[in-house]
Amino acid sequence: TYVLTSRIYERDAGWGAVATVGDAGVSSTAGISVGADFAMRVVAAFTLGGEPSKHVWVSRSDGDAGWGSPVPIEANDAGNASTPVVAVSPGGAATIVWVQSNGAGDHVWAARFDTDGGVSSPEVIDAPMDGGAKIAKVAGDNAENVVAVWRNTPGAQGLWWNRRAGTRR
Repeated sequence: TYVLTSRIYERDAGWGAVATVGDAGVSSTAGISVGADFAMRVVAAFTLGGEPSKHVWVSRSDGDAGWGSPVPIEANDAGNASTPVVAVSPGGAATIVWVQSNGAGDHVWAARFDTDGGVSSPEVIDAPMDGGAKIAKVAGDNAENVVAVWRNTPGAQGLWWNRRAGTRR
């Protein structure tokens, strides 16, 4: 079993105390990503679960308040989710992108995690690709626009991207 933990480094104070991010005793954790805004509001995205399905979860830390309870981003049991990555806007909203099997192939999915803890519905963003997605990454700007980049294997080798315009919340 595993426990997700963290430490925050502050330039003038050094490393802070170890804090628990996720629930203790989960059967599997793979693919952990973290992002922060300018106020050190931190979002961690990670997979939890075991066979047959791993799911993407997120947790937020607002500094001294510690980590909030992990929130599931998706609950698709068709196949494992993997390699979640997170981009956090200056206002603290996060976009999480991951690769997940639908039983026939691997696709790139995305969801938003707002500052109030709300989660958008996950959506496939690599359509109309053929299910060979791997290794997704995401980055954003100050206006909450994001770009996701991933490798697609079958049919057409190369890198693909999808851009989403954000809205301030």
